This record gives sequence, C-alpha cells and structure tokens, in this order.
Amino acid sequence: MEESKVRIAIGSDQAGQTAKEQIAAKLVEAGHEVMDATSAVQPHSSADYAEQVAMLVLRHNAERGIILTSRVVGASVAANRVPGI
Repeated sequence: MEESKVRIAIGSDQAGQTAKEQIAAKLVEAGHEVMDATSAVQPHSSADYAEQVAMLVLRHNAERGIILTSRVVGASVAANRVPGI
C-alpha cells in the first residue's frame, strides 16, 4: 500500500530551531510537503509562529501542524485562539 503525502506546517521559536530543521528534513525525506511557518513572522513576537501554523491548517494549506517551542503553554494558547483550531 502506498503512503500518502501529507502537507505539514512547522514552526518554532529560537530554542526549537535546530529540532525544527531536523524534523522538517526527515519529513521531506519521507515524501511529505513541509511549510516553514516561522519564516513568515517577525522575530520579535514569540507566539506568532504558533498562530501562523494554526492559520495554515485552518485554511487547508496544511493538513497537520507541528509547533516546537520552549514555551509550550504560550504557543498552545496562541494556536488554540484561532477559531476552528
């Protein structure tokens, strides 16, 4: 059975940058499409990347989202603040 390709949005704060790059590389290697939501936000706001990941999933640009952060509660609150997530 052939595995289906999944579109995945991924974002991180500075602390999760290395892990994000490693995970994204493995996902691409496995045949998935990966969108880096971190590059679309300004570096001054730590929760924006979480909201951006949530928006990509909400708009069906991605089927799944991964958020890597040192501030788990803040990122989860930011993502879950998006209606429909």
